[in-house]
Amino acid sequence: AGCVAAATDNGLGIAGLCHGVRLMPIRVSNQPGDTAFLSDINAGAIWAADHGATVVNASFTGAVGPTVAATGAYLASKGVNYVWAAGNSAASLGFEDPPEITVVGATDSNDALASFSNVGAGIDLVAPGVAIQTTKLGGLYATPNGTSFASPMYATLVFTPRPLCS
Repeated sequence: AGCVAAATDNGLGIAGLCHGVRLMPIRVSNQPGDTAFLSDINAGAIWAADHGATVVNASFTGAVGPTVAATGAYLASKGVNYVWAAGNSAASLGFEDPPEITVVGATDSNDALASFSNVGAGIDLVAPGVAIQTTKLGGLYATPNGTSFASPMYATLVFTPRPLCS
């Protein structure tokens, strides 16, 4: 959320990618270790689509399987785009993602594939994912790496109506 929606023109910290973009944060897990059940991620995506979202970003890896495909098809039927992070294991994904899902890998500051980004036929495109400026709990700022930052930046830039995002 911070890399795409941090407040702008306030003289503090960073400016998000899209001034004025509206977010709909959906909690899909209380699991330890930043994990979630696939069924909960998909249920959150459906809830968002049913409540007015135009794009759903899942900053998790795992965009594979019949339930993800079915959720992607449902979202697509409502005109909603389903975007997933590719993952950060430098592994080759052994699947092709459903056409209703967009899986995003990460690039570095030289526009080369980030060393940690997963690769393979399941990845549709790449976006910046190294040293991404974002907000952090407690009013702080950070520059983390990951496809979990590449996917929301792609989702916001591609699917946010202008003039909110430029």
